[in-house]
Amino acid sequence: MFPLRLPRLADLRVGHKLALGFALVLLLALLITLAAVLSLDSLSQRGDQLIRGSDLNLSFLQADRARRDFAAQGEEAQRARVEQLTAGMLADAERLGRLLDDAGDRQRVTRMGEATRAYREAFSALAQARAEQQEASRFGVAAAEQGMQAFTRLEAQFFEDLEQLFDTHAMLDQIRAVGRLNQQFLQLRLLTLVYVRSPSPERERAAFDAGAALAKATRTLQGQLPERSGAILGETFEALERFQQSLERFRQGIAGMATATASMAERAEAVQGLSRELQASLLERRDRETAYVRLQLLAIAGVTLLVALLAAWGITGQIVRPLRETLAQARRIAEGDLCGTAPAARGDELGQLQQAMQAMQDSLRELIGRIGGGVGEISGAAQALSAVTEQTRAGVEEQKSETIQVATAMQEMAYTVQEVAGNAGQAAGAAQLACEEAGRGNQVVQDAIAQIERLAAGVQASAEVMARLHEDSAQIGYVLDVIRSVAEQTNLLALNAAIEAARAGEAGRGFAVVADEVRGLAQRVQSSTSQIQELIGQLQHGVQQTATAMLGSRDMSHLTVDLARQAGAALQGIDRAIDDLRGRNLQIATAAEEQSAVSEEINRSILRVQAVAEQTAAASQETAGSSQALARLGRELQGMVARFRV
Repeated sequence: MFPLRLPRLADLRVGHKLALGFALVLLLALLITLAAVLSLDSLSQRGDQLIRGSDLNLSFLQADRARRDFAAQGEEAQRARVEQLTAGMLADAERLGRLLDDAGDRQRVTRMGEATRAYREAFSALAQARAEQQEASRFGVAAAEQGMQAFTRLEAQFFEDLEQLFDTHAMLDQIRAVGRLNQQFLQLRLLTLVYVRSPSPERERAAFDAGAALAKATRTLQGQLPERSGAILGETFEALERFQQSLERFRQGIAGMATATASMAERAEAVQGLSRELQASLLERRDRETAYVRLQLLAIAGVTLLVALLAAWGITGQIVRPLRETLAQARRIAEGDLCGTAPAARGDELGQLQQAMQAMQDSLRELIGRIGGGVGEISGAAQALSAVTEQTRAGVEEQKSETIQVATAMQEMAYTVQEVAGNAGQAAGAAQLACEEAGRGNQVVQDAIAQIERLAAGVQASAEVMARLHEDSAQIGYVLDVIRSVAEQTNLLALNAAIEAARAGEAGRGFAVVADEVRGLAQRVQSSTSQIQELIGQLQHGVQQTATAMLGSRDMSHLTVDLARQAGAALQGIDRAIDDLRGRNLQIATAAEEQSAVSEEINRSILRVQAVAEQTAAASQETAGSSQALARLGRELQGMVARFRV
């Protein structure tokens, strides 16, 4: 049957043969794709189950973390988050149970839901215990505040009672007892605050022991105090009892929180264990299905590969053999053998290609015969053209050499002119800078003259101020003389008063002390007045010297102004001379630049002539090369034509 199908397959077009092979491959690929899609649906379902299981575990971890935050901080938002997450876990567990097809996995999900409900109930107990603990803490704070107010009233009333007693030494023990009682109450508040902030068995025992000791001391002291103080101490004792009750409620709240926390930890461990078992079961089922799908796809791929190989072998046999025959014919033509015969006729594109190759071989045979006759004529003409081109190239090379010498000389002259122009421009620039510097120097001299004149005016004003200061210091001396005279008179009066006080005896002792102080004060005033007068004298002497120096400075400043004006006039003369020099340098630079421009124009003309000469020489060389190449090509063509067998 297979040999009967070969002729019909051989006459099919190449596109139909390839389409037949591709159709088989596509059919098998479609089969593989269908199997893969079905397998992916199953794996996607397993992946969705795994994701939902992971989401359950993640939600539980978030809920447990929010629970720990609530236990530590007690914020309402954290409690609401725990309830929201656990409610979402119950809904997710119910949906996941409907998706699972394994009874064991569904049972695990059901147990996880039950453990989550127990976790929610334990958390509700924890929240209730936390609320009771906070309520007890607020009640304890209020009781402690009432106790402190009662202690304050007790101290006030107790000391009021003491003021009515004549023998305060008898109440010394009671005073000490009240003080110790206040210290014990403050210590109880401190220990309770430490216990509330960071509960522990040791701190709990210390707080309760301090409360019991304070209650005992209060009962003992109550019978020893006066009636009103004892009544207030009774109020203090009642506040202390309320404080101890709130402390007991706080301890019960801590115990309830510990019980709820332990229960939640147990439920959390159960949920975590069930979640791990569920994840392991789902992963195992996914791995089994993945292995089955892999084996199924490998089997289908093996069948597809076998069919594709058979189709490729059959189609290749119908295409490669005629291609090899055509390739052998093309190689013979490439080697110059144009005497071959046409192969057997075929009905497909390869048969048409073989017929076209035979027609091309016949055309090449005719063309090579014609080329062989024309190549000889081309070779002779190329040799003659090469000789003429060589003579032209020699003349052009000589012209190029002469042009290069002229261009070099013009370039040297242009460089010299440019250097002269540059030096002239630099000289003009230097003159301009010198002119500007002279102008700035003149301005500086004018500014210095103005500043020195202002300095002279300032020195004159300072001298006048020093004169007035000398006069004022003389007036101060007169005032000091008056003060010294008054101090001497005060001293005499104080001496007389002391004498009179001594005569008065014991009755005038106080007056004598005052008189001695007045005498001492008058003597210190006299001493200070002498020192101030001495300093005023030194100041007057210094002022006189300063005034003399300032007058000398004023004369020197006037002399400096005259010299500065002479320097300004000299700088103005220098400025005018530099301006004249700058004008001459500008004329020289302008003439040099014009000469440089003319030289550059001549140089550019010579360079253009040189470029034309170089282009002509290059063209001659190219023409000579082309002639030689044409002659060489003629010889090569003759050799190539000789290779063909026609």
